[in-house]
Amino acid sequence: MRLKACRLLLASLGLWLGSLAEWVWADELPLRILLANDPAADYADDRPAVVLFQNFVAGDNGETAIRNWVTATFGGEFSYVRDAKSLVPGGVISRFGIVKYGVWSTLETKEGDGRSLYAQIDLPGKKDLWVVNTHLSIDPKQRLAQTNALLDRILTEIPETDYLVVGGQLNITDADDPALEVLQKMLGVESPLLVKQEDGEVYDWLLIDADLAQYQDAQPLRSKAVAQDLNLAGLRRNLYRLIKNYRLDLSGFFQPPPPITLENAVMVDGSVSPVLARNIDEYRFTPTFPALESLHIEMESAGPGDADLQLAYWSNSSNGWVFYANRATPGTSDESITITDRNLLNREWRIIVQYSAGSVVPYRLRAFAVYDLWNLHNLLHPSPRSAPPGAVTSAPRQNAQPGGWQFYALDVPANAAGLQIEVERTGGGPAHLYVQKDAPPWFNNALFQIQNNDITHTLSIDGTSNPPLTAGRWYVGIQAPGPQDADFNLTATLSCCAGSPPVTGDIPLANGVPVTGSVWFGDWQYYIFDVPLNATRMEYTLVGNGPGDGDLYIDGNQRPTLLSPINSRQRGSTQEQIIRSGGSWSPLSNPSPRQTYIGVYGYRAAAYEVTATWSDLVTTQTLPSGDRIFSMQNIYVYDTSPLLFAIQVPAGTSYNDLRIAAQTPDDIVLYLRRDAPPDKLNFDFSAVTGPNDPEIVVTGATNPSLAAGTWWFAVYSNERRSDITDIRAELHR
Repeated sequence: MRLKACRLLLASLGLWLGSLAEWVWADELPLRILLANDPAADYADDRPAVVLFQNFVAGDNGETAIRNWVTATFGGEFSYVRDAKSLVPGGVISRFGIVKYGVWSTLETKEGDGRSLYAQIDLPGKKDLWVVNTHLSIDPKQRLAQTNALLDRILTEIPETDYLVVGGQLNITDADDPALEVLQKMLGVESPLLVKQEDGEVYDWLLIDADLAQYQDAQPLRSKAVAQDLNLAGLRRNLYRLIKNYRLDLSGFFQPPPPITLENAVMVDGSVSPVLARNIDEYRFTPTFPALESLHIEMESAGPGDADLQLAYWSNSSNGWVFYANRATPGTSDESITITDRNLLNREWRIIVQYSAGSVVPYRLRAFAVYDLWNLHNLLHPSPRSAPPGAVTSAPRQNAQPGGWQFYALDVPANAAGLQIEVERTGGGPAHLYVQKDAPPWFNNALFQIQNNDITHTLSIDGTSNPPLTAGRWYVGIQAPGPQDADFNLTATLSCCAGSPPVTGDIPLANGVPVTGSVWFGDWQYYIFDVPLNATRMEYTLVGNGPGDGDLYIDGNQRPTLLSPINSRQRGSTQEQIIRSGGSWSPLSNPSPRQTYIGVYGYRAAAYEVTATWSDLVTTQTLPSGDRIFSMQNIYVYDTSPLLFAIQVPAGTSYNDLRIAAQTPDDIVLYLRRDAPPDKLNFDFSAVTGPNDPEIVVTGATNPSLAAGTWWFAVYSNERRSDITDIRAELHR
């Protein structure tokens, strides 16, 4: 069928449908459908029932701001859905309930088109209204493919008996466009409803299916421009005049200029304004090297007004842009975003600067990458995996663009005595050196800087510098003042060692008690941990106290090496853990107390805290009364190899006594000691076989008294071999 008329609403750039004939509309006449794109416009007189909104933004674009805007603009009875991830967010706003919605983005492109927001609206009566707010490509082939993909979705997911409205930024400029023809055939209408055009070209369209088109009101509610049978030539002249008389200049808004590619750390100037043609600036930024530590996007005010910063990255898996962050600080354009997620660093990034408030809003924008100097060194100087990066780190063949920077991050361990940075210019113009702690440097915040035209810059930082060298992350910035770019080699050298000299030998560890330490590049620090026979779970943890990378190794017979099978090597941090679990140790295959050797290896120099903990989850039971009982039967001990056990006395609970007893037909000796394994010369209590079996009782009145901690007890044989029927440790409340 052919639509009789197309009515254009001057104040809101919208289409009204009225006087629906079916009785189910009796209380809802007329049904007004509006297509709009200006959040600042006044829609009080439009009284729409359903709105397809382009550029659906308000305030900080959070849920509260959007909800408040919808309520203030249309009324509290209106609900909405919004495609916030689109370059130009689209939405559907409805006075009737929205029962279903979603986004179809099968053929979304890098330019952000190809997204369609759909909403199922519960109209009175048996039929629902489906609204599709879409954004098609400016490329004809891509637009036709997107249209066919959209129609596949419509045919499979929208009931044929329901009403359907399709509209939005279709980027169609001719009534003979193949994409428009496909839409017309599917909807069963011969002529589309043209909503608006700008600067002589048609971009936004609204199409309704034949079922809904039959109810279009033939009488305008108020004065509107009318185009009979889609007279495009006359409509272009008349509507263009109307838009030019409207308070906003819409030309060019739906055809923004191509994105600007940002060079690393090169500042660019821009401005946005409430004029729709200039309310968004778009940029692209793609890091060029691996070994990234972080990405930074920074925008600052260059005058009055308020602009907001938005960020998305390209996803190869979904073949589309993925929204990442939005920064909208009211009243200022000072916004920044830092990305440290390693899965996102090597991506193509889309940066949007969007107008928020004011007249013309000038801003300055830069995007830059920070490279981890250790990882960059490893990539440029391949070596066997087992070899740690040494104290000297080199990054040759680097380059900074005119007016731009290259930034590097370097971890300085707690025991470093000095840091030397050398920049050798190999070509191009001058290269200036800047150094900062905890953040990338800039002209006005560097702790150290060298600005001259020398071929080589050498900077030494140690404990006598102002400020002195301290542990943490230090950043090096190389800036090319121009007009040429700068080629350079960068070398950083750390020297050892500040503070107390490293401890030699094996450091004993107490159960569950952390011990701090440090280790240099490629060195070892060793520990020894006594484990009783009733231990059924061992847990070893290594936690960094600063930058660096220490690895944890375990061996039961000797000091561990890089070949020891029990280890936890996690590159890039000193946050490691090894857990070993076992069952009951009876019958005893090795009747001697067990020692575990622990080694911390400096893959990178590191300060850390190491903890070894054993627990007994099998032979020690906690009774309902709160008593703790350890028991082991039918074991034996040799005179040359004592047995070592332990029981934990928990903190925060009051116990009356601890009783250690053994039943044996032979001659043995019991030794008991708090917090450390006992032997024949070092013990707190002892008991021998006599008229009765040996027994030790500890109470609050003994010396030492009963207290929380680990109580170790050892069994020695006074014969070649002694059999033990039962050995028990009972902790009574």
